[in-house]
Amino acid sequence: MVNLPTTAIQKTPDQRKSFYQKITLIAIHLFVFSLTAFSLCSCHKNEDPASRPYPRVRTISIEETVQGTIFTGEIFYAENYAITDHGFVWNTVRDALIHTPQSYEKSLGVKSGKGIFSILITENLTKNTSYSLQAYANNGQYKVYGTVIKFTTKK
Repeated sequence: MVNLPTTAIQKTPDQRKSFYQKITLIAIHLFVFSLTAFSLCSCHKNEDPASRPYPRVRTISIEETVQGTIFTGEIFYAENYAITDHGFVWNTVRDALIHTPQSYEKSLGVKSGKGIFSILITENLTKNTSYSLQAYANNGQYKVYGTVIKFTTKK
């Protein structure tokens, strides 16, 4: 049996520290690159509104008056879409979207093109009650809803 000399390569603590710093730096660069790539790929600010086959609507405001409560919404994109119905839906369900058994809907009928719309509501609202409100628009094929606005009646 022949004994061969064995040589172990030992790294100094400074060499090990330098190695881990390099690995950490590479990991940070990969993370930043991934975040940047994700941000660039998921940006829709320059999206062409015509790329979707339906109008766009937003819920703008709620205002309580002596006569009742005024709901305001807007159809802000209706290019080439006949608006067959538009209006508002509201309910008392916390964080509920669109229709539930506790929902009320007020249709304003056909609308020509885009623009702001409002209605004075004098019924189906109870004093000191929390509601969720959404404007909607329908083009016969799609019914789209604006963002939810939450409010509590005072009058």
